[in-house]
Amino acid sequence: STIELNEARSLRFFPNPARDLLHVQWHGALQDETYLQVFSTDGKLMQDYILNTTTTQSLDISNWPSGVYMIRWQAGEESGFNRVVKT
Repeated sequence: STIELNEARSLRFFPNPARDLLHVQWHGALQDETYLQVFSTDGKLMQDYILNTTTTQSLDISNWPSGVYMIRWQAGEESGFNRVVKT
């Protein structure tokens, strides 16, 4: 099937703020592995993930210190950044 431009993939991270589990949900078609990199506000790479599912996936963030994180994601040729708060 053909994916129209207005049906581009996107990721949703919830809840935000999060305490123990951060859920990742895909919108639109996902055919490629999704790579996530989590950075602290000072630019330190905290953790990276490779996700290969088309459903919601949960990440255990209970061991992350409280604070603000930037998540860089890439799926095929699409990529983006999301801001997440850990309480």
